Amino acid sequence: VEQHQHLIQRKKAEIETSREALRMINISITEIETALSKVELGKKLGCLPTQVITREIDCPLNKLNWVIGMDRDIKDIEESAGVQINVDKIRGKVRVRGSDSAVDEAIARLEKLLMRK
Repeated sequence: VEQHQHLIQRKKAEIETSREALRMINISITEIETALSKVELGKKLGCLPTQVITREIDCPLNKLNWVIGMDRDIKDIEESAGVQINVDKIRGKVRVRGSDSAVDEAIARLEKLLMRK
């Protein structure tokens, strides 16, 4: 019985070691996916991955649906400024990603849109 218990404990330790190794692999995969995403975004926006920044602006919840409905204007800003725009409905934020100057331009245009409403 003792030998059996010892074997069980050893197998449990092996399983825990494997689980920890899997956690570390998953963390590495997430980091690689994040880096690849930034490289792809930089390529899409015409800038280096190291130049990609993210800024958020507040969007009052009462204007959020209006902003989401402005899909054509948002796409126009994305294409002409060379940025990626995402609306975070839960936090009431508009996230803009791109080069520093492109993000500045896009945010200025977004803020003008928000003032119109």
